[in-house]
Amino acid sequence: MSKNNMFTDAEKKGYNIKPKRTLIFSEEHKKNISLGRKGIKFSEEHLKNMSLGRKGIILPPVSEETGKKISLANTGKIRGPLSEEHKKKISLANKGRIQKPVSEETRKKISESAKNRIRGPMSEETKKKIGLANKGMKRSEETKKKLSLAHIGHKHTEETKKKMKGARGIYKKRLEDK
Repeated sequence: MSKNNMFTDAEKKGYNIKPKRTLIFSEEHKKNISLGRKGIKFSEEHLKNMSLGRKGIILPPVSEETGKKISLANTGKIRGPLSEEHKKKISLANKGRIQKPVSEETRKKISESAKNRIRGPMSEETKKKIGLANKGMKRSEETKKKLSLAHIGHKHTEETKKKMKGARGIYKKRLEDK
């Protein structure tokens, strides 16, 4: 059998034995392609298919050199608190998302890792931040009842009682000064 006959036989069977072409685009052409694809809205089905197509793909580990490049590229980027607009977008994106129930085994793992977490005493700065975040927070009547029930039977130590008396005295002085 000659090569020509082999090729036509393979072609008849539907095999694609032609070599693949590698396309090389100029920077200008790449830019035009990019601009042409901007704003494309994909259907829900298409998005789902794209997502499923990437499932199970494990990216290779990054070399040390590449890691340094990524680190340098991210250095100096402002990642401060999110703007209100950004928060709203995140909120809208998460609306209606159903969280999968966690198995009992996973819950135990999470519990164990939380128990082993080292939590040292809070710095004064952290305490102030938490205090400012909670300042002016209004609690519902239901929450107040729950807190009240949770504290029933709780005994304060003598040291705590002294601290509370001292704090009351400071509070009274502030009221008198006003």
